[in-house]
Amino acid sequence: MPLKNYDDVRAAFDKGTVLHASRGELEQLLLAVGSQRIEHPANQARAAEMGETMRQLLAARQSQEMHSQALRVSKVALWVALAALIASLIQAAAALNLLPPLSSLLQERTTSRSTAPPQGTVKP
Repeated sequence: MPLKNYDDVRAAFDKGTVLHASRGELEQLLLAVGSQRIEHPANQARAAEMGETMRQLLAARQSQEMHSQALRVSKVALWVALAALIASLIQAAAALNLLPPLSSLLQERTTSRSTAPPQGTVKP
């Protein structure tokens, strides 16, 4: 991506594209305003206003990025908490003998398979 200059900054403001610029583009435009030597006082005031606007837009973009990252982390934390809740409920049910021990469930399952006739055969 080529380096931006003051003309690019003015064009971005005149066309309104600065409002939809990405974080990287805003950083480049800010760098262009900061590195440009502006002689005319009217242009100096405009450059200062454009720089302040771009700093605010950049802060808004950074805030959006941090918010979306925090949202992703909170979703992961919610799924982990849900898994822990389910595991705790299963442990509590097993401790209160509401669920049969796992070994008896496995034993019943293996004995029922061994006594069942193979599929596709007919009992006499």
